[in-house]
Formats: sequence, structure tokens, C-alpha cells
Amino acid sequence: MKKAMLALVVLLMAGGLAGSALRNVAPDAVTRATTYNVYEGEVSALTDGKYPGNDENPASFRWLSKGILAIELPEPVELREFRVYVGGEAGGYKVKAYLGGKLSLEGLGRSPEGKLVAEVEDASYATDSWVVMKFPPGTVADNLEFWDFGPAEFYEIQIIVASEVVEGTTWGRVKAAFR
Repeated sequence: MKKAMLALVVLLMAGGLAGSALRNVAPDAVTRATTYNVYEGEVSALTDGKYPGNDENPASFRWLSKGILAIELPEPVELREFRVYVGGEAGGYKVKAYLGGKLSLEGLGRSPEGKLVAEVEDASYATDSWVVMKFPPGTVADNLEFWDFGPAEFYEIQIIVASEVVEGTTWGRVKAAFR
């Protein structure tokens, strides 16, 4: 009986510690540059974890005029923020979040359209720093379009989502529950 009670207490404590954490899903996403506009660099540089400040010579991705990155997530997720590390050349940005649908390879249309669930923008033209665009609460999407409206250089993107986690506990806390 005492073992059953102990097991119940451990389960209840673990369940009580469950909460919402944030995680970056950009490395798990399929990201591609649309082909209509010219760019330099590899899209894979945007999710390698390297940017000025944490690496001496990080690779960059650069739109020469403007362009769109199409980002497909493995499953629908609750979006919190879209972050991009911008280099010495900056533009204005927009992120469109969709549920369903897909952007064409050229970036000239969507087929099927999907449902636009949120749009966030940044016109700060900040350089050599992180630019953060926050989604409205409850935004759930499975694909994004990151629009750049001028020449710009990027080092890293992060897609921050809500994630259910269960925090661990210690044996001391479990024993203390019986005192």
C-alpha cells in the first residue's frame, strides 16, 4: 500500500510540474528560398546556430533585392515569435503564418491557398542584431512565409513555439512529501 501511495505521489508531482516551455523549431523545418529573386549563400546557414557574437566567421544568406523564404514545419505548432539575426544590411520584414497550403517554388502564388492565421511585421531596419516579431496569442500554423522587402543579410532564424514539457523532480522532494 505504501509503494502504491508513493507511486501516486510521484505521478501527481510530475503532472503538477507540467507546464509550457519555449523551443526553437527552425532546425526541424524545411526552409527554401523562392527562385524569383536573386540571393547569395545557402539557406542552411540560417539554421546552423552560428551568427556574429557566437562564431568568428558565420555564414550568411543575402537577398540582393528582396525575396521570400518558405518554411514548412513538421506539424502544426503554437507560434510565439519569429527571430532573425540581421547583418549589416537590413530591410523591412513580414512573416505570414498559414495552416495548410503551400507557396510555389517561384514564390508567385500558393496552391492550395491554405488559411492565413497571422501576419507580423517589422520596419525597424535594425542591423547587426536580432529582430523579433511576436505572433498573437493562440496562433497555430504549419507553414510560414518570411518576406524581405529590400536587400538584406541574415545569419540565423529562430521559430519559437510553445512546447509542453514535464520538469523533473528530485528524490528528496518525493521523500519530503511524506514528512
